[in-house]
Amino acid sequence: MELISPVAFEPVGSVTNVFFDDKNQQVFSVRSGGATGIIVRGFSDEFISTFLSSQDLGPIFTIKLSPNQKVLAVQRAKNQVEFFKVLRTGLTGSIDEVHKFIQVSKGKSSTILGFFWTKDNEILFISESGLEVHFISNLDRGVIKNLRNQTFTMNWFVYSPSSSFLLCSSSSSTSSLQPFIIRNSHIVKVSKIDINQKEVLVKEKDVIIIEAFHKIFVGIFIHTPNNSSSLHLYSLSSKDTLNKSHILRLGRPGPFSTNVVDNVLVIHHQPTGTSLLFDPSMPGESDGTLIHMDPITNTPVCIKSGDNCDMDGQYPLQWAAFQPDLIVDGKEGKFWRLKLRIKPFIIDNIPDLRKKIEFLLRREGSKRTLLDILFEKCTEVPLDLTNIGHAFDLINLEYVRHLSYKNQTSTSGSSSYGGKSLMPSSTLGNCVKVIIDQSDLFTNVFSLLVGDETDSSVDMTLKQKSFVLMEYFRSLKEHEIPVQYFLDELLINLMVQMGSWFQLHQCLQYQIFTDSKPLSCLLLSLESVYPPAGQLALDMLNRLGTANPEIVEILLSKNIVLSALKFAETDGGNIQPRRFLESAMSSKHNSLFYSTYKYFERRNLLLRGSKQFASSDNCDKYVRRFAELYPQDCD
Repeated sequence: MELISPVAFEPVGSVTNVFFDDKNQQVFSVRSGGATGIIVRGFSDEFISTFLSSQDLGPIFTIKLSPNQKVLAVQRAKNQVEFFKVLRTGLTGSIDEVHKFIQVSKGKSSTILGFFWTKDNEILFISESGLEVHFISNLDRGVIKNLRNQTFTMNWFVYSPSSSFLLCSSSSSTSSLQPFIIRNSHIVKVSKIDINQKEVLVKEKDVIIIEAFHKIFVGIFIHTPNNSSSLHLYSLSSKDTLNKSHILRLGRPGPFSTNVVDNVLVIHHQPTGTSLLFDPSMPGESDGTLIHMDPITNTPVCIKSGDNCDMDGQYPLQWAAFQPDLIVDGKEGKFWRLKLRIKPFIIDNIPDLRKKIEFLLRREGSKRTLLDILFEKCTEVPLDLTNIGHAFDLINLEYVRHLSYKNQTSTSGSSSYGGKSLMPSSTLGNCVKVIIDQSDLFTNVFSLLVGDETDSSVDMTLKQKSFVLMEYFRSLKEHEIPVQYFLDELLINLMVQMGSWFQLHQCLQYQIFTDSKPLSCLLLSLESVYPPAGQLALDMLNRLGTANPEIVEILLSKNIVLSALKFAETDGGNIQPRRFLESAMSSKHNSLFYSTYKYFERRNLLLRGSKQFASSDNCDKYVRRFAELYPQDCD
């Protein structure tokens, strides 16, 4: 993993305190209680420099800007929050102290433990006596209204600004937690979490709230006497209930901190300077109720800061992790985003191909890496067709689910594709970020695999290459995905190179290839080297049911005139006698010419009441030839 997008700020010092607002992802460097300046830095290029007061009015407990950056909220006293209108001028600003106003906690002697902006003009107070939602109705006049209250004896809490999800505890160590959601200015009470671990009490540092694949999880670190910890995940359902779903095996004692990067849960272990990676959407070991998971990689990963990975075996103690992907170092005066470096370390440390494919399918921008891995696996000697087949099955299953997910209606819990009922790949819904289709594999894997025989990087026999392609065809058929023509052509040409006519015949008879007009034309071109290919092409065109004109042309080119006439009649189109008579005459079989000529005489009699050909038929040549051969039959 790597720290990217560094932002520098004035670090903690003798006169400087540092605060981090994870809602707006901003760092506040506050000098002398704001009297000598406040610098606000974020990931955007701009920064805000402002002054809170002309004098130091005491220590600041918390400071936050509203999401629209127009109101500054500051807590100096235990039971109240001050609000200031921010007057911006370019990159600097000042505080409108004239319009300053104060909101006191509803329980006037109750300490405000924290506050959070939920909207541009709405703020949540979390106090010792419960929750309060306040609304600033008029900023210039300092009018603030109390919207909602929820009584709760609060000892500590954990809050997620991105989801407005809150966990509350009434004691310093507890076996139960009360969740709330702030939704549409309401306080929604969620079912309580009861930790059913014997003699285990959790503290604030043991609880996290994360989001992955648009789903909220509550995580609780459980520490056992044998110095082996685990993370228990509770997922929030659409019905606002929390259900225990996963147990992540950490295999080491704490302390831990967490981030979520590209829907991967990253658990940092400060004492060893390593991080463990988990993806709750991937398969694990199920006991029928819970999914037990080990880390994705077989060895822990470390965070690199630029080109330097030397951290003396530990992560700096002053590092603080904030959701989803932020690392703040108040002592050094920097904060960063955390990025997954999929290649080479993470991928190289996932030995199982199936697990590797599942991981990459769920990562943004990993298509190129996934295709490279597939090409590498498909060109390995000896071939591991079992694992290659599993990889193809995973890709095709997610491709079908992707199509199904796109087409499902708002009222159905599942949908179908190709007659199959399909459910999402996990309880988290559609987690796949990369879709691999036939054209992707053709361009980046199969055409390179089959292509240049002189390419020394592909040390495979033609038979081995055909095995790989046949395995992909098998997977497509099992998932009821029609095979595209360019893949049919690739495999047929490979079989022709090998001289595998029997296998080709079988594939055509059992319809391994998808019937199409281009494919029938390809088969016709092979008739000179494999005569049965012509009949196989005709059978294919006949199955299509829409290719009678093409069948007629093929039969006429072979002088099979009477069969051509049958197909022409079935098609119901305008039959031109000259084409059929010419084919019959060129066959040098007088009996065939006779039968064809008599057929058109009967047809002319039926259509026009006369055996004679119309002048527009241009059949004088054939009339004369018939008279020469059969003068006794001429009227």
